[in-house]
Amino acid sequence: IETLSYFFVMNDAKDSSMNALYYLGLPVPNNKSDYVDPSEGFTDAYQEYLKTILGFLNEDNEYAEKIINLEKRIASNSFDPKDARDVDNYYKPYEKKELSKIFKGIDFEKMVENYGFEKSNTIIVYDEGAVKTTGEILVKDNLNELKVLSKVNLYRAFENILAEEHIEASETFRKKRYGISGEKTLNQKAIDYENSLFTDYIGQLFVEEYFSKEGKEDVEKMVNEFINEYKIMLEKNEWLSEETKNKAIEKLLAMQIKVG
Repeated sequence: IETLSYFFVMNDAKDSSMNALYYLGLPVPNNKSDYVDPSEGFTDAYQEYLKTILGFLNEDNEYAEKIINLEKRIASNSFDPKDARDVDNYYKPYEKKELSKIFKGIDFEKMVENYGFEKSNTIIVYDEGAVKTTGEILVKDNLNELKVLSKVNLYRAFENILAEEHIEASETFRKKRYGISGEKTLNQKAIDYENSLFTDYIGQLFVEEYFSKEGKEDVEKMVNEFINEYKIMLEKNEWLSEETKNKAIEKLLAMQIKVG
């Protein structure tokens, strides 16, 4: 559970044959625009939601605004969603020792070890602005706010499996945020939560049940036909230079087909 730092492992964005460790910094639960250009009523609804959580945790309501301010600092310095389309924006490799220099208030290398990633010497920084701001926030001067924020984030990780009053607090905020009405049954909520937790495992079971070896081969054949047609189109192209065509074909043939 990531309460004050968010690490995750996924395919290396520049070499899909291997996994890489990514670091996002202090987790922010809402979109950047929710903090820097919020829609009407969002901030009030979010603050009320945080106050409800703080009440459950026996913490002072004054921390709601402080938490929003910390999250806003992170969000304000993070990249815009459109920037995530460019791999160079979210692929910033750091050696662990070099990355630790950003964090003056904590032992970053020890934190990485405590998360179980002690063997990872290279860490991909997903959002450089967010991570650098995290380094500024994780200091002793913010200790009280960080303790409360850690509790709040831990609570939010499990709120959907707590008693009904806790689930209702989250639902109320969600309705106000998106302007929706209606109510899901507990069974529907349970299915949604199960899917969010076990997406890959459920997907694997679906593939095993409904995606045969023959189906996989058929799709791979179709994709190869697409690639071959594109290659022919590029070879016949009359307005591209030979150098550009050759590079385009080289890139096309380098595509790795991953089906199922």
